[in-house]
Amino acid sequence: MNLVDLREKGSSRLKFFKSKVRSWWLKLLGPRACGVFVETDWGFMLLDPRDAHVSRQLLRTGAYNREEVSFLGNFLKPSDRMLIVGGHIGALAIPLGKSVKSLDVVEANPESFKLLEANVSLSRLTNLSVWNWAAANEEGALDFLVSSENSGGSKRLPVTGAAKYMYDKPKILTVSCRRLDDAFPQDFDVILMDIEGSEYAAMRGAQRLLQNCRVFVFEFIPDHLRNVAGVDFEDFFEALPVKDFDRALLPRHAKDIPISQLRGVLQELYVQNEYEDGVLMLKERLTS
Repeated sequence: MNLVDLREKGSSRLKFFKSKVRSWWLKLLGPRACGVFVETDWGFMLLDPRDAHVSRQLLRTGAYNREEVSFLGNFLKPSDRMLIVGGHIGALAIPLGKSVKSLDVVEANPESFKLLEANVSLSRLTNLSVWNWAAANEEGALDFLVSSENSGGSKRLPVTGAAKYMYDKPKILTVSCRRLDDAFPQDFDVILMDIEGSEYAAMRGAQRLLQNCRVFVFEFIPDHLRNVAGVDFEDFFEALPVKDFDRALLPRHAKDIPISQLRGVLQELYVQNEYEDGVLMLKERLTS
């Protein structure tokens, strides 16, 4: 085992220990304690203190990725119908839901979904609808890792290299899955996917919706393509509805490019094993 592997192993063990400590602290409140009530920038939320990512940001700052919420808000219209696939506990969905006519949120993790439902109720937003299943390219069921230390990183069971995703000893559950095109007969103006490696399968089951939306946002992580989805770059890119869009933005890499250049840019990121939190594909040039 080399030095990098030893560091990663040590870091994973430390993360797991801290998550367990937070879990023990919660249980000290009583056997039925299941979350923490937090005041955020947009109202009250319930969250799982074991989560050291989204929940940690909410606990410390009262918001999750303020810059991302503000940036995405530039591309929303009050008349928009929006779909978020991978809504987690609502840290993005709820503030963005204030800017659109309607918002449907899909979340596969049953534990996160409980908090999502509660947080939508706390928000008092009546334009949000939530759905507890996984987006896929066929209807049925799939094995799913329910992580605790990074609950937002919960994902379908990886096809290879699963060990790196098992450091916090996640539960493995079977969850139902649906094709987005079948689940939603009406089109959306804006679609956002952040589903930890399930983007490829979800896109294959949402070709109509993707072709008809105005803005499509997706997470691009080469490691997830290889080890979670088990597809290569060409498979993934083929599923993108590039012919229907005009431009692409890659905020992390400060790129605003014609859609014709997207293949080359993403392929370079793939080779370099670099990620992009949210690639935006646009049917028109939208500015802030």
